[in-house]
Amino acid sequence: MVDEPVWKDTAVVTAIGGFTPAMESDGRQESLVLGLQALSRFHAEAPARPAAGYDLIAALTGISFMTATSFGQPCPAWWILGSRAVYLDFAGHAIGLNIECLAKQPDDADFEGMQTFFKEEMVPGITAEIEAGRPVLVAGGFPSFGWGLWGVATRVEAGKIHGHTCWFQYMEQLIGEEFPVLAAYTVKTRDRSKRIPMREILQHARELYQNKGETGWTTGPRAYELWNDQLGSDTPCSEHGEDHPHCFRQMATFVHDARMTAARFLDFLNEEIPPVLRRFLPGIVDENRAIARLLKELAGAETPGDILGSKEGKKKFQKILAETRTLEESLAERYAELATQKEWDAPPPLQKKGKGSKDRGDRGRAPRGKKDKRDRKDRRDSKDTKESKEAKAKKKPEQKAKSWRKISD
Repeated sequence: MVDEPVWKDTAVVTAIGGFTPAMESDGRQESLVLGLQALSRFHAEAPARPAAGYDLIAALTGISFMTATSFGQPCPAWWILGSRAVYLDFAGHAIGLNIECLAKQPDDADFEGMQTFFKEEMVPGITAEIEAGRPVLVAGGFPSFGWGLWGVATRVEAGKIHGHTCWFQYMEQLIGEEFPVLAAYTVKTRDRSKRIPMREILQHARELYQNKGETGWTTGPRAYELWNDQLGSDTPCSEHGEDHPHCFRQMATFVHDARMTAARFLDFLNEEIPPVLRRFLPGIVDENRAIARLLKELAGAETPGDILGSKEGKKKFQKILAETRTLEESLAERYAELATQKEWDAPPPLQKKGKGSKDRGDRGRAPRGKKDKRDRKDRRDSKDTKESKEAKAKKKPEQKAKSWRKISD
């Protein structure tokens, strides 16, 4: 839905109507997940296409299983941006969105070149999508601390793009003026997966734990090597050395939240996994929660300098990181073991037949004659008149969407 263009100071304003940003809350502040959640809500057609919830999208993107660090990003506060888009296409397909890259910044562009590329290559494409009534998923370009966050572009005014991301009290922001947009994606509807792709989600978790994230980033247990080295260094990541503990606190918070999300998701949707494989889940859920407990003190600290402001405090947290890494290495083995089990491909068990079936020999029951068959048919026909074909057609997609609605908005 697109609002009618309105004239203001001789500039045409085109905006998406009916778009509501997803609101972050404690434990749920990943910008990409919130952007996809808002887009899922915008394109929702309940009950056949209910909006997907935060925990599901976090698992589909792999963010629930993410720990990412990079030598190319010196500030630990912004390690929270790494390897987020590895499974973007997969996540979109699962929730019924076709996400295609509209434009992406060249790898070798300097800051000025990136600004030029945004204005000349991205703005026309984003404008065309918004004019067609489709919000655009964007990476980066928001002002100040939003320079690298994911968000959704929803309005064009005088050639300038506006949109929403988290941490801005859900207010619309100007995009691409202070910092260039790093990438833009068109988002259109498509058929969603008929089931929640649990095995694929766990296979992706396995890959992330085996350091198969984006180029330039380290994911999985090995990511803790740089984290530990940075923590032991006396060199701050910027000229604002007093902010260094807050940078580590932000990283700890996002890893803590990710593990809590993974535990909730796998615990809540255990019935989506074949019964013979559910024995793997308690250990995985417990270790995710154990990691969250280890990181909780720093993640919840109002004054992280009290924890990391001394050598003794740093050594204590380095010990916590070592324990966390040990748990992550165990999780890597658990995800790999579960994802590669042959039982995923096994057919479902046969249902036991009820009393009176041929397998039980119809013991104690009189033989069924033609009259019995006619009577049963008449009862079925009578039931069909009470439950119309339209009602059945409506009921079927509702049943199919049951598991999706279970963790939707």
